Amino acid sequence: MASAAPGAAPGDATPGGAVTVGDVLARVGPALLRPLTTSARLLARVVTGVSIYDGATEGDALPGQLLLAVGVEPTEAAVCRVVEHADRQQLPAVVLRTRRPVAPEVVRNVERRGVALLAAPVTPWGHLATILRAAVVSGPSASAHQPDRPLLGDLFTFASDVACSVGGAVTIEDPSSQVLAYSSIRGEVDEPRKQTILGRQVPSPFVSLLRQRGVFRALRTPDRVVATEPVPELGLGPRWAVGIHAAGEFLGSLWLAESGGPLTQDPEPILREAARTAALHVLYHRLELEADQTRTQEVGRELLGGGSQADLLASSAGLRLNDVHWVVVLESQEALPARARLTRAVTAYSATLSGRPLVFEDGPRVYAVVPAADDGAAALRFARQAARYATTTTGLQVLAAVGAKASAPRDLAASRGQADRALRVLRHRMVPGTVVAHAEVRSQVTLLDLVDLVRERTDLREGKVQALVDADRGGALVATLSAYLDCFGDVRAAAERLGVHPNTFRYRLRRLQEQVGLNLSDPAERLVAALQLRALPPG
Repeated sequence: MASAAPGAAPGDATPGGAVTVGDVLARVGPALLRPLTTSARLLARVVTGVSIYDGATEGDALPGQLLLAVGVEPTEAAVCRVVEHADRQQLPAVVLRTRRPVAPEVVRNVERRGVALLAAPVTPWGHLATILRAAVVSGPSASAHQPDRPLLGDLFTFASDVACSVGGAVTIEDPSSQVLAYSSIRGEVDEPRKQTILGRQVPSPFVSLLRQRGVFRALRTPDRVVATEPVPELGLGPRWAVGIHAAGEFLGSLWLAESGGPLTQDPEPILREAARTAALHVLYHRLELEADQTRTQEVGRELLGGGSQADLLASSAGLRLNDVHWVVVLESQEALPARARLTRAVTAYSATLSGRPLVFEDGPRVYAVVPAADDGAAALRFARQAARYATTTTGLQVLAAVGAKASAPRDLAASRGQADRALRVLRHRMVPGTVVAHAEVRSQVTLLDLVDLVRERTDLREGKVQALVDADRGGALVATLSAYLDCFGDVRAAAERLGVHPNTFRYRLRRLQEQVGLNLSDPAERLVAALQLRALPPG
């Protein structure tokens, strides 16, 4: 938490190094937070933190904190109550949730009490609180007041701006060394940077080297700039790096490399300042990504669940209504927590494709809605490659299946159902391999559907097979019947499957027919017997 300048009480205006209401506004930008107050004196008051207003208990804010007026309507009476509380607690500003203009007399009354009034039009309170806390602890910044600074969350523009200011090449990485953004390339860069950008991940040999040198550990110290020596045998040039931190959390790192020549500025002060601003960009980027993913999950589940207004849902999910789509389902045989790893892997693979599929979780499975040609070959290729990529990167054993063609959004629910049923064929090991299309296993799918029907209806389970199960205590006769039907009446093959002599098998076969009156020369009885056998509970 930032502290006030020496000699200044929290909430008082100060020209020192403390963060002011104006600093916070400049850092987060008008899309998230805009001033209703125009008083320069009030915008210069010191901010030390963020607090949530609770109308029942009036909260527990400390002097100097921004007060988020959660649940407070922008009416004169409601605003006056929260502002009176802010005045008593020596709070510099109150943030309202409103898209509508606030009456001028309300703003004037607030200003007379010495409290700044701010408005947050759309951002969820939880997201806003996180970003504001990061803005407060990041300190004041002259660069934050530049009118042409990048929009909050625009990491690529921000990386390019930093690169221009120091004459190098910049990458921004998350804590696992995955690349979030990089600056545009204006000159020659070394091979490791090229590989990092192309793979959107720092290559593992360089990660190991940096870990051995203690670089990652050093980056967890706020404001510490780490310089790394070149490694000519690996083609690695000099690097400067700084950790990105906000409110005690390590968000990632900002890396600088030479690009076509030496740096034009001393990198250390520029990187320290950039890291503070980067924290806001990374937080906003992460929160927006989480919000987008949540919306995608919800829309995807409703769309593939057969929700009404399929065209509207498809448009919301970013699908082109005139394209043909195929639903691909992927499942890991590991425990349910592995689903998150599988989702990340499928999403990462999908991001490399030009026609980016819609990927989301539902229950233990991961679904992808893939735009592809009418014949489905591209969808099957996506399923194979996504499953292979997920298996390689996570170590999970992945099964994948493709549904039928969805010519319109309303057909996606049916395609999802077919993909699910094709996946069951793989799970029952009815066909070899780990990836299949519904069209390839239609007979097996139909068989499983019929078996489900027999299991659901008691009257379809009754008959000669059930009588045999009840009478066959050791299970040898039931096994004999099952092997005979599976081997199409080939006694030698069926006997070999059970490991008995063919004569023994023939004896058992005659015995079971006589015992329950089963006529295996009747095709109808054979079919019904096969279905009833498959519907028996396991064991």
